[in-house]
Amino acid sequence: MNRQDEKFKEEMQKWMLDLAQNYNVCLTFQFNKDDITENEAKKAIKVAFGTLYRKILGRKWYLKQSEQYPFIGFQEMGKSGMNRHYHFMLKVESVNFCTLCRLIVYLNKGVQKIVKSAKVHVEPLYNIAWGSYIAKEVKSDNNTLMTEKDLRVEREQK
Repeated sequence: MNRQDEKFKEEMQKWMLDLAQNYNVCLTFQFNKDDITENEAKKAIKVAFGTLYRKILGRKWYLKQSEQYPFIGFQEMGKSGMNRHYHFMLKVESVNFCTLCRLIVYLNKGVQKIVKSAKVHVEPLYNIAWGSYIAKEVKSDNNTLMTEKDLRVEREQK
């Protein structure tokens, strides 16, 4: 990694560490498929959130943007460069057993509509260091940042 990328990564990790204070759930989307493309992975994540929101907000979930959970995350490829997965921070109204179960069930159901082998890991965000961790592979020349706005734009184009 060159000096510019190191500096960019360092600044991004500091920013994410500060942002982590505003979130309360950690998510990891694992695809368990070496040949998954970035577009396939993003589509699976969008379908997963769409499935969740349709269940909790109803058929016209895409019109209820203010009721959707804010999230931010990054793609990671792992040491092998073949293990595409995404780490996210999510803000929910209350971190309790029912909310976590709902996230686990509906995000997994949605992501598996597109990638059968995929799994979503969900847990409370206990340590703000997660913010720094999720940005560990960020480089200045690859924009792998994903937020709830990416989901909205996709739905509005249909």
